[in-house]
Amino acid sequence: MGREKRFAGMLVATLAAGFSVLLGGSADAAGTTSLHGTQACWVPSGYTYSRVSWSTRCGTSQYATEFTLSDYTNLDISNSTVCWVPPNFAIARMTNTTACGTSQYVAEFTVLDPVRRNLTGVWSCNVPPGYTYSATTNTTNCSTNSLQTYFLLQKY
Repeated sequence: MGREKRFAGMLVATLAAGFSVLLGGSADAAGTTSLHGTQACWVPSGYTYSRVSWSTRCGTSQYATEFTLSDYTNLDISNSTVCWVPPNFAIARMTNTTACGTSQYVAEFTVLDPVRRNLTGVWSCNVPPGYTYSATTNTTNCSTNSLQTYFLLQKY
């Protein structure tokens, strides 16, 4: 149940994966998206909102927000407190947002290869399409003990 679109002259496959589109968003001139009434608090720069789906992939029911790559613009890197970056992505910047009602930092990523990716869920549930979950290990990369997720690249 896939549908094809072209982004930046490249064919991109949108994976439906049997999930229903629950909530919508509206794109602004900059190519980012405002989400209305969803549990998603941010959209990575260079991505547009795709859909919110109901997922049980992590053993418990939860909403997973999916994003679609909209451009390949690199952003200036500023101070980063993010503990992990998905493979083939680079940290773009950390921004302060009040989109969820409280002030918090969110990480924005820049794709390093011209393949459309999605970011869904959180923690070990955050597996971009085209990747499979590999392992979760304890790390001190962020100065405190925290879980870090590793991914394995799948070829399209």
